[in-house]
Amino acid sequence: MADKQSLNSYKDRLEGKERTRYEEKISLIGGRDPYAFSKGDLVSDNKCLPSVTYIDSVNYLINTKSAYTFEQLKAYTSMEAIKNSRRFAPSFFAP
Repeated sequence: MADKQSLNSYKDRLEGKERTRYEEKISLIGGRDPYAFSKGDLVSDNKCLPSVTYIDSVNYLINTKSAYTFEQLKAYTSMEAIKNSRRFAPSFFAP
């Protein structure tokens, strides 16, 4: 009989193409279903985490393309700044 952990597994509830695609994805991380982990399988030691700097966060948030619009946030905000400066600049520099 299947153990309790596999009965509650996300993968076991998938069918057909979805299950095949999920199995392909988890094969990239050693084939272990992350939804089947128990609390004992996880480590809570902060020393195991990679070091992340402020620059890493900024580069990820600003320079990475959006999954929805395929545009960088940096490019979007730059264009908005140009549009706003053209619209409001004459009032700032008027005598």
